[in-house]
Amino acid sequence: SNSLLRVRWYLAHKLVEKVSAQRNGIVMVVDTPESFVVTDFNRKRSVQMLALLNNVLPIRITAYRHVIRSKSANLVMPLIYKALGPYQRARSKIYTSHYAAEELAEDLIESGFTSTMLPSCIGGTYSPDFDAWCRERQLAEQPHGLPTDAYGG
Repeated sequence: SNSLLRVRWYLAHKLVEKVSAQRNGIVMVVDTPESFVVTDFNRKRSVQMLALLNNVLPIRITAYRHVIRSKSANLVMPLIYKALGPYQRARSKIYTSHYAAEELAEDLIESGFTSTMLPSCIGGTYSPDFDAWCRERQLAEQPHGLPTDAYGG
């Protein structure tokens, strides 16, 4: 949907604001909910976002971690990996067990992250208010005449 695309764009914009992300790269963590169905996946949009991250933005994905809680997501993963390319595939890891989020948190903590850096949905203590953050971004767009109501705002 367009609102999901807008949230992805907000995230990309936030990454560009961080000098440390430009300098050091990012670890992209994707958590696929149990309710995910194949019709939720938009291959064209996903390929466009990955191309944006890989080729346009001055951000390097240093690692990619994917928590799969849905059987349907297993059907989509080969498409995602093909879009990543060989360089990113070598830096990717999939967590598929019942304890996938906890395994991911342990791996990230072993890699130098702290639990305060990790969101609570994967075992960390960070609990961002995503709705408030999206509203703040939408308000920032209004002076530029961008249509916030067209994207669920």
